[in-house]
Amino acid sequence: MAENKLRVADLFCGGGGISEGLKQAGMDIVFGLDNSKPATDTFSLNHRNAKVIKSPIEDVEIDDIPDFDVLVGGPPCVEFSASKQGRGNILAGLKLVQAFLRVVYIRKPQYWIMENVPKIVLHLPEKIPLKWIGIDSPDELHVPTRATFNTADYGVPQARKRFLMGNFPIPDPTHAAATELALFSKEKRLKPWVTLKNVLDTFPTPLKNMPKEITIEDINYDLALPSNLLSDHFHEVELSSDEARRIKKAKEAHPYMGRMPFPDVSTRPARTVVATQLGRETLVIGETINKKDRFRRATVRECATIQGYPISYQFMGTGLSARYRVIGNGVPPMLTYKIGQLIQQDSGRKCKRKPLITKEPKQLSPQIYKQAKRAAVNHRITRRFCELVPGKEVRGCRVEFINTNPGTHRPQLYKAPAMHIVDWHCQLTVGEGKANMKQRIFSLEEAITLIHPIFALPEETSALIEMMRSAEKELMPDLCDASTLQASWAEKISTADPEKLVDDISKIVERFFPSERYHDAFIPSSNDYDYLPKRGMRIRLAVSALIVAYCCDVINKSTIWSKKNSKLRYTDPSWLAETGKNKIINPSRVLDLIEIARRKKNDMTPDLFSSLR
Repeated sequence: MAENKLRVADLFCGGGGISEGLKQAGMDIVFGLDNSKPATDTFSLNHRNAKVIKSPIEDVEIDDIPDFDVLVGGPPCVEFSASKQGRGNILAGLKLVQAFLRVVYIRKPQYWIMENVPKIVLHLPEKIPLKWIGIDSPDELHVPTRATFNTADYGVPQARKRFLMGNFPIPDPTHAAATELALFSKEKRLKPWVTLKNVLDTFPTPLKNMPKEITIEDINYDLALPSNLLSDHFHEVELSSDEARRIKKAKEAHPYMGRMPFPDVSTRPARTVVATQLGRETLVIGETINKKDRFRRATVRECATIQGYPISYQFMGTGLSARYRVIGNGVPPMLTYKIGQLIQQDSGRKCKRKPLITKEPKQLSPQIYKQAKRAAVNHRITRRFCELVPGKEVRGCRVEFINTNPGTHRPQLYKAPAMHIVDWHCQLTVGEGKANMKQRIFSLEEAITLIHPIFALPEETSALIEMMRSAEKELMPDLCDASTLQASWAEKISTADPEKLVDDISKIVERFFPSERYHDAFIPSSNDYDYLPKRGMRIRLAVSALIVAYCCDVINKSTIWSKKNSKLRYTDPSWLAETGKNKIINPSRVLDLIEIARRKKNDMTPDLFSSLR
């Protein structure tokens, strides 16, 4: 029986998730390569005997890689990710895959594993022409194994799907969903999935001060640490009310993606831990402390445990975002450990789990982590904005409140040729996906034209007029100029809040055109409205477009708010310069325009709106 240990080289090594699992299975990690400093620093710290190089793979000579028996790696998968919605650079991603496969062919390891997202299978056949990977030969590289794994099936407290291809044995699942356990025979002895709640119960909440020394037991391993040695957990994670509202809206009312729970459900495995933890994909945890509901992100350490790293594994990076990224880009070592076990058996070696390190980390003290705060976000002054009004009504047609850069309206309080930083618009988007999507920006006059058919219905006409009167009364006092609203959105000042404006508009629409009654009421399509979907446009969207267009008209052109709130408006001299007397736009003209349009209404009949009755 072979006595020597299998040697592992890890390309695109990241923080070392694949290698950690193989090391636990008794292999020697001899080489790591990545182009990210936080990744290579993390890999070096946890795999001290390996030669680690920070470099693009194109700059490394294949013959300079130390001898190895097992080649592993995960070429960056963002180009193939389903979340990219077709926006990824597939060719750039495939070049990295080609580089990995060239090493496979030239060095001919006994076993090899390439990790990526499931979507890559669309681009890689089972037999890959050598010419495609840059080898001048008519032969092919055979890929014996291609499989998609749900990491939750191997004890990882995360339902993360990973595609592995190469030459390696496939382990049988060890866990299953509770609803599926009864379908399997008792001989398999499968365990229930490990849940997010199991992870959260392991650690004290970071929303309170670090407790006096207690023992933290690793949910994934036979390992325990005193709390004073636990790193990456006691740092700033609480979401502000604005952050929570923004993330909640992104999860529940995204323009084209499905609804996600807020906060995350804890009674099942966590969703995929992603590299960025302040967006739609943020793992949000809800806690009640002193009878108050609070929301937070998962800590760096919680994310690492969800990924299946031991609680003694250390992560490097100058900020929290760098460590979140290293973890989110990793591969759960609990999965690769199972594969490593079978590789050891297949090669005639014993697989004895290597003891995990439990001593205090050397590079940083846990107290430094406790002081860690999120870096202040420095938004560009032209930060983009796009929100749905009144919300996610239906796929394929939506009204959006947006900003556009550069502005085309000249601020009435400033000298020419200064323009607003941005303009604010009402935009109608019809269709899904870039190839099929059509967009149209409405002026106030065009938005009024859009609601012409409503004038055939007396009750709805009265509701429309009352709605606009309420909009004037409730919204007008706070409709600042376009530059002030934009500077507030870019967090240069705190005068206004475009997200709150969207919420207020949506509430007014719901008050006068409630979704329960008008959800399936349409303005029919005609030659005059050829930009609408074939079925027509929902009345709720049409009246939303009217309010948004009205607000944009005032925001872009009016000076009434600026005259009354001169100390609150944005007057950065690098963008705008003050001047003297100016024209004031009458905000009440919207009702005059509606009345004019009402008198010139199209000859419509109520039969077209039978869905209202």
